[in-house]
Amino acid sequence: RTLKEEFPGRSGFPGRETVLEASEFRSEGMAAPVSFKLHRGEILGITGIIGSGKSELALGLFGVDRKVAGEIAVKEERAAITSPNDAKRRGISFVPEDRKVQGLFLRLPVEHNITIANLALSMKRGIISYRKRFEIARETAEKLKVTPLDVKMPVQNLSGGNQQKVVIGKWLCGATDIFILDEPTRGIDIGAKTEIYSLINSLADNGAGILIMSSEFREMSGVCDRVLIMRKGSVVSELAGEELTTEKILTVALGG
Repeated sequence: RTLKEEFPGRSGFPGRETVLEASEFRSEGMAAPVSFKLHRGEILGITGIIGSGKSELALGLFGVDRKVAGEIAVKEERAAITSPNDAKRRGISFVPEDRKVQGLFLRLPVEHNITIANLALSMKRGIISYRKRFEIARETAEKLKVTPLDVKMPVQNLSGGNQQKVVIGKWLCGATDIFILDEPTRGIDIGAKTEIYSLINSLADNGAGILIMSSEFREMSGVCDRVLIMRKGSVVSELAGEELTTEKILTVALGG
């Protein structure tokens, strides 16, 4: 299939406003400092072969790993992100590489997993309202076309694609407009991948800044507006427009 057949098209375009900027940023897990800008409505890809450092960058940006150098700015304002809670307060969300280990409470129901990141929305006078939690989870699951649409079901009973929708869905309840997605389609079938791509497009079209870390070069060329290629911890190239092809990404990632 061609890229146009495989990846849904977008209706919007990246804006000029910078929503996330890293300036010579390096966290404990990173081998070298990295700089980039993510714009409102943009899908920015960061790719490379295994060991390139893209996942370590994601963990640092979300405050999982401690910053050791450089700066982060959110919506053009310097941000001290020392924990995931700091990132969340700044409107940043994170979908980790391993959803089953890092992104979900597998034995808990879908409704718990969807609402866990924004518990305050389910509360009434300081106490969790089970009805409100159910309604928020149901509305989110319906919007994301989670199948089966049963928010009382343990999330471990869902397919990989539907589990990934739940991981993304937990951030849609709150005030999130910056999404860091690490390998968002790993281990899911083609149909579910298309649905995830459509969701990513929709988020960007509605003004969110999307940062995708992926080792799927075809995915990068089919989904992203712009791609940064990492090698041994450093950004070595930026591709956009006609230069943004699967073949070009592969060549640069391998050191060509």
